[in-house]
Amino acid sequence: MNNKTLNLTLIAILALAISLALCGCFQSTVQLKDNTSSTEDNNSPGSEETKDAGIYYEITKTDIFAIENLTADKIKVLDIKVGDSADFMLETLGNPDELTAYDNNTIFNSEYGESIGIKGIGLIFNIEENIIKRITILKPFNPFLRGSTKFLNMTKYDAYRMFGTPDRQTEEPKTRVFFYDKTGIDIILEQTDVRGISFRKITKEKEDKTLPKGF
Repeated sequence: MNNKTLNLTLIAILALAISLALCGCFQSTVQLKDNTSSTEDNNSPGSEETKDAGIYYEITKTDIFAIENLTADKIKVLDIKVGDSADFMLETLGNPDELTAYDNNTIFNSEYGESIGIKGIGLIFNIEENIIKRITILKPFNPFLRGSTKFLNMTKYDAYRMFGTPDRQTEEPKTRVFFYDKTGIDIILEQTDVRGISFRKITKEKEDKTLPKGF
C-alpha cells in the first residue's frame, strides 16, 4: 500500500469516527428531552409545577381530597392561592360581587358569585394588608369541584371520617368551624351540614387571626 492510499484510508476512518461520535451525542440529547417530558407527564391531573415552590393543585381540575398529605398552601382556586396579592385576585377574576370590611376596615372579604358564573356567593377571599390570608368556598361553588371534593351533601360526620378530630373548633351563633392546623384546611359547619371549606396558612397559633368572617 503506497502512502497516498494509506492517507486516504486514515482520512476515511477518522471521518467515520467523527460521524459516529456526533450521532451518539444527538441520541443522548434526544433521550434527555424524552425523560424530561416523561417526568412532567407523571404529575397528578390538575397539578402544575412552578419554579418557586413546587407543585400546586387547581381545585377546579383536581379531586384534592383524594391527594394524601395535601396542605392548603399547595391549593389554587381559579389560579389563586393563599399568600397571593389582592391585586392579582382582581387581575384574575375582576371586581367581586360584594366587598365587606371588618375590624375597623383592616380585613376585607371579597365575595364572588354571579361574576364568575354561579348563583349566590360561592367564593370568598379574606384579605389583610393586601394579601390573601384565607380562601373559602361555599356550596354554590360545588359545580366547579371534582370527585370527593364536592361537599354538597357532606355532614360533620363525613368531616370526622375524612379529616379526623379537629385540632380545635369554635362556635358562632349559627356556625361552627373545625380547624385542622396541620393542613390549613378548615371545615365550616351549619348545624350538622358542611357549609364550606376554607384554606389558610398553616399556623400553630391558638388564636387564628384569619377566622372566616361573615358566617
